[in-house]
Amino acid sequence: MSRIAGVVLVIVLAVGCAGNALKVGSDEDAGDNSAITATGGASAINCAGTTAGPTLPQWLAPDACVTGNENAAIVGEWVGYYQGTSIDDESSTFRLKILGANATKGVCGTLTFGAHTAAIAMPVATDPAIAPAGTPLATNAGAPSAVNSLMLGVPYTLINGAMDGQRVTFQFSEAEIYRSWCELQSSYADDVTCTSFQCLPIPSGEYSARIVSDGTEGCFIANQDGSNKHYYSCAQMSLCGSGTTISNFCACAATGCTALMSGPVELFDLIFNGDQATGVSTAATGDRAVIFNRVTTAH
Repeated sequence: MSRIAGVVLVIVLAVGCAGNALKVGSDEDAGDNSAITATGGASAINCAGTTAGPTLPQWLAPDACVTGNENAAIVGEWVGYYQGTSIDDESSTFRLKILGANATKGVCGTLTFGAHTAAIAMPVATDPAIAPAGTPLATNAGAPSAVNSLMLGVPYTLINGAMDGQRVTFQFSEAEIYRSWCELQSSYADDVTCTSFQCLPIPSGEYSARIVSDGTEGCFIANQDGSNKHYYSCAQMSLCGSGTTISNFCACAATGCTALMSGPVELFDLIFNGDQATGVSTAATGDRAVIFNRVTTAH
């Protein structure tokens, strides 16, 4: 969703559990919430030591599955593309590096979009309020809207890699580019059960969360009547948002936050045959045929 000049974007999120107001951000209007820092705040709900709620996704190193007993027909570097796309469309090409492929731990490695794009490192965040340089939320931070988070040249970690003979399946998560940023965020309980968490302290009970960007005032959370505003960076609002029209890239638990492994993920299902692998990529947009060719020293 893009911001249109002169139009105020308002998304109202319902939140639960009356009588447990959370303290949020820096105040503009006086209210019953005291001013706190925009990224460190404190919740009236104490979930210390809780064992309820979700566990954080466990991100492993790209070579975590390597055992030394790899399938040589699958391990290696492969260059591929979505069939039916333009040759000069870099976002439809990819470089697959399979570092491990064995019956014990499955398949691991990286997938990089942009087969001819210069490689860049996974972005690293240094400020919980500012998106990592080069990421879509750094360049489209003016409104808390859904953005395409795919970055060319970045090696995404293969997730849920598995093999059965010459068949290989794996996924990747577009949210991984925000992993270091998510891990700088504070985690806040949604309600007194301490079974759901997020990385913004959304007011609860008689409050709703209103996220607004009108081009001049910025992005904030407020009471349902618009009073008691607490400002956050628009990029951070997008990172920690929820609902159907706002991106949400972080998963949070009582122990902290990290990038989602679910959500904007894509499944690759390939059959390896000699120096070529063919199959499909399954995403929300439907199945797309893909072809990979092994990279050799001659290339």
